[in-house]
Amino acid sequence: MALVKIAKHDAADEHIRAAVLSSAARRGSRLLAELLADSTFAATDEARPLLRLLAQSVGAGKSVDDLKAIAKALVSAPTTDQTRPWKNEVVNGLGEGIKRSGRTLAKVFADVDPRVNVLVAELLQDASRLAIDSDAAVPVRVQAAQMLGFGEFAPAREPLLACLDTRQPLAVQQIAIRTLAAFPDAEVAASLLAGWATYSPPVRTEVVEAMLARVDRIPLLLDEVEQKRIGVGQLSPVRRGLLMKHTDARIRDRAKVLFAPDAPGPRQEVIKEYEQKLSSLKGDGQRGRIAFERECATCHRLANKGNEVGPNLETIRHHAPRQVLTNILDPSREVSPNYVEYIVATKDGRVSTGMLSSETATSVTLRRANDVQETILRENIEELAGSGKSLMPEGLEKKLSPQDMADLLAFLLGSPGKNW
Repeated sequence: MALVKIAKHDAADEHIRAAVLSSAARRGSRLLAELLADSTFAATDEARPLLRLLAQSVGAGKSVDDLKAIAKALVSAPTTDQTRPWKNEVVNGLGEGIKRSGRTLAKVFADVDPRVNVLVAELLQDASRLAIDSDAAVPVRVQAAQMLGFGEFAPAREPLLACLDTRQPLAVQQIAIRTLAAFPDAEVAASLLAGWATYSPPVRTEVVEAMLARVDRIPLLLDEVEQKRIGVGQLSPVRRGLLMKHTDARIRDRAKVLFAPDAPGPRQEVIKEYEQKLSSLKGDGQRGRIAFERECATCHRLANKGNEVGPNLETIRHHAPRQVLTNILDPSREVSPNYVEYIVATKDGRVSTGMLSSETATSVTLRRANDVQETILRENIEELAGSGKSLMPEGLEKKLSPQDMADLLAFLLGSPGKNW
C-alpha cells in the first residue's frame, strides 16, 4: 500500500499527514492497522499524531468491521513501556471520534470487542499515575491527562485537578483543563474557577475557553466577571459580541450590562489620540520587550520570544511607526484572510473560536493564543463562520498607556529614534 510507505517516510510533516488522511478517507482502518503492525514505527514520536488522527476517523466512521480491525491490533500486542504510548494515542483517537458521533467508547466496544474495554481500564489506571508523576516526561504526562478523559469523571477528578497546580508544566495544566472541560459534570466549572487567582495568563485563557464552550457554565463565568474576580478583558471582543447576541435571553441581557460599557471606542479616535501623545514621547526598547512578552507573545514571535500564531513580527521592522500603531489599535482594519478569527459551533453544543490553520476533507483545525490547536471533524460541525475580525483583539489601549506604546514600538521597530 503506497500510502503506508508515504506515511512512514513523512509522518512528521503536517502537510503530508493531511494529504494521507484525505487519501485514506475510506481506507483509514486498513492504513492504521498496517502502521500499527510495524511496532518500530508505531513507537516513534513522529508516528503518534498520524495514528491519533487515523483512529479519530475510524472512531467517527461507525463501521463495525473497521473498529474490530483496530481492536485486534490494540489487544494483540502486549502492553509494555514501548507499546503503551501508541496504544494511548489510538485509544484517545478512537474515543474522540466515537464521542463526536454521539456515542461512548465503553458502550461501542462492549459490543464490538470487550477486550478493548479491559485494555482501556488498564491504560486509565496507568494514566492516573503518570499524569501526576513529576519524574515522567512532559509529553508522557500530557498523553496520560488526555487519556483520563475517556473514563469516568470521579476517578479522573483528583489527578486532573492536581495537574492544575501552578508548579506543574504549562502543557500539563492546559491539557488537564481541556480534559476536565469535556466532562459534563456540574462540578467541573467550579473546580476550574477555584484556582483563578494563581493561574498564569495562558492557563486563564484556557479556563475561559472551557467555561464558554458549554452554555450551562456561562452564567458562572459571568458571575465571576460581575464580581470583578475575572476582568472583562480576559474575554476577547468576538466572544463578548457573541455573548451579547446569545440565544439565551438571560445570558444575552447580562452580557450587555457587563460588556457594553467596556466596548472599545471608535478606532480612528483612539489612533489619533495616541499619535498626538506619542509625538512627544521616546520609547525604551527594554521596557518594550517586557510589554511585548506580556501582551503580544501569546500570538506573535520576535527576537526568539513568543508563539508564531499570528505573523512573525520580524517582518515589520521596516514599517513606519504610524502603520504599526494602526495595526495594533485597529487590528481588523487590514486583516489578512489567513488571520481572521472563525467561530465553530458543533452538534453537541460546544463553541470554539480561533484562526483556521488547516483543513482536510474530514476535519478543520483551529489555532488560538499560545499556539493551542483544536481539530474538529467536519461531520460534527453545526456551523462554521468567519467573524470578519482579526484573531488579535481590539482594545489594547486599555492595557497600554501612551508611554507603554512608545516603548513597545521602540522594541518592535528596533530603534527608539523611529518615532514621529
